Order: sequence, then structure tokens, then C-alpha cells
Amino acid sequence: MARSFKDRFDLSVGLDEARQRFVNRVYNQIWSQYLYGFHESERSHIHCEIMTALGEKKKIHLSLTQQIGDNFLRNLEALAACRRELFDHRLRCIVHLAHEQKISNRR
Repeated sequence: MARSFKDRFDLSVGLDEARQRFVNRVYNQIWSQYLYGFHESERSHIHCEIMTALGEKKKIHLSLTQQIGDNFLRNLEALAACRRELFDHRLRCIVHLAHEQKISNRR
């Protein structure tokens, strides 16, 4: 059986460092890259939904990453809210497309 990276190189990462690395990955991959694939109005809506899930006001003069910050649990909650919103958004798109298809089939 292959040995884990930690076992092979005798490196250990503390809990605080592991959490910070997670926050950095979420920042790099989700907040700073993936969400920019959406139209600005969609990003604004996602930003609003995330802040609502966190129980805070969306501040127009602050970016999503500025409002979320570097706290591990806050990023985890924001990521969960983002996932829910993206799932709901996709579901709305599917329903809309099905409705459009139904209308076009009637013509």
C-alpha cells in the first residue's frame, strides 16, 4: 500500500495551518476564480445570498472576499451558502429551460 505524503516526508501540518491553507484554497479557487465565470449580476446575487446566509448586510463598497475575511468557519459557512445558491441557480435554469421547451413545442 502506498504511504501517505505525511509518512513519506515526515511532515506534519498543524490544525491552524491546515485551516489557513483551506481558506487560501477557497479564496484562490472559488472566490477569486470560479465565481468570475458568472455574469456580474449573477455574482452580485451570489454575494447577496452568501451574506444573507451569514446573517449580515451586503456592503456594496466591499468585495465578497473582504466581507468574508480569513476566518476558517466563516469561509466554510460562506462556501456552503455558495454551493446551495449555485445548486438553486442551476435548478432554476433547468426549470426555465424545460418551460421554454414546453412553450416552443406548443407553437
